[in-house]
Amino acid sequence: MHRKFFFLFVFIVIFVFALFTALHAQSLDVRLEGFGGISAGSTDDPAKSGEVGFSGGGGIGVSLYLLQFGKIRLGASTGVDFMYLTYTSTTKTIPIPVPHTPSEDLKSDTNYSYLVVPVTIKCAYSLSDSLAAVFDAGPFFGFFLGGKSKNTYSNEWPPVLVNGEDDLNKDTTEQLDIGLRLAASIELGINENLSVSPGLMFDIGFSDTSKDQPIVASSKDTFWKLDAYFAVIYNLF
Repeated sequence: MHRKFFFLFVFIVIFVFALFTALHAQSLDVRLEGFGGISAGSTDDPAKSGEVGFSGGGGIGVSLYLLQFGKIRLGASTGVDFMYLTYTSTTKTIPIPVPHTPSEDLKSDTNYSYLVVPVTIKCAYSLSDSLAAVFDAGPFFGFFLGGKSKNTYSNEWPPVLVNGEDDLNKDTTEQLDIGLRLAASIELGINENLSVSPGLMFDIGFSDTSKDQPIVASSKDTFWKLDAYFAVIYNLF
């Protein structure tokens, strides 16, 4: 919990600094975006396997350009995204707390919701007066909002192993996910202040997202997602 508030404090400091430096910026953009694509996970547990799921969401953000070298503009970007993703995993050989009883397989259909704060370095290369290629790279901080897991065992063993849907909370899921965001897009100017931007965005998490449970072996589980996105951008100055 303390770590969560620490990173929130860091974000606030960065945001305030960005507002202060906006007085000396070459341009300031605000954007509204939506995205959707695929999501999956990785684990160090050889007994686990997964399937590709769905990811989607949207958010708002600001981009601040501070330097220009010919056709290249450099700056920073941040914002707040709502992110929803699904993931299906199968865990083999779950031990049964009954002597001489074979182990069971667990299939989990899980969904997660996060509030994500990216902080990226932004580079825009002008292709023409109304067209630019834009690249973003930097960390993101994902704050867990909630989720559900539909669990199905190969054989039920009530009351220990029971099929059904469980809510995800602080007892089952880490509250903070830290990772890296990479994005590439094209910005097409509509008029002097308004532009649209289609692109691709890749997020990869570095933090363990799940807390170990008594009947499952200890493991580190992380997520990644690849989204296509579309943004509407308004240039303030």
